[in-house]
Amino acid sequence: FFLLTSTVENLRNKRSLEFENMFDLNVIIVGGGIAGLSTGLFLLRAGYKVHVYEQAPFILPVGAAISVWSNGVKVMNKLGLGKEMIRLGGRMDKMIYKTPEGDTMVEMDLQEVYSKSGERAYPVSRADLQQMLMDEYQKAGGELTLGKICVSVGKVNPDD
Repeated sequence: FFLLTSTVENLRNKRSLEFENMFDLNVIIVGGGIAGLSTGLFLLRAGYKVHVYEQAPFILPVGAAISVWSNGVKVMNKLGLGKEMIRLGGRMDKMIYKTPEGDTMVEMDLQEVYSKSGERAYPVSRADLQQMLMDEYQKAGGELTLGKICVSVGKVNPDD
């Protein structure tokens, strides 16, 4: 995501006609999950017209908690959603892997990881994170269509 936003910002700064025409594109994203909505939000904020299609007919509060690691939290910060991410998340200071019998296999303090990366990781509900992104995406003017399956991808105009 960082590469995408940096590239878009650099191209916009060049202001050449060749690159300006690129920003008149309509972008279609197939998949309204966390990655699709995050990408859509970045592209909307870069000035593109974006439409996300999702095959699920409804976005339901399903899925377990996920750990959003430091790089993902930095993406949320870049989107301006860092504080909301912290509000949704819990505190994760260490990781412990256990056997099915409950014996500890690995225990790792995460403070060194956080110090080196400059950001904490947060366990969040996948459904809450997706809902937050969907709300922000639609608030930013993005279109979202549910219940549609992508069956093929091709050029509208073969001369393009």
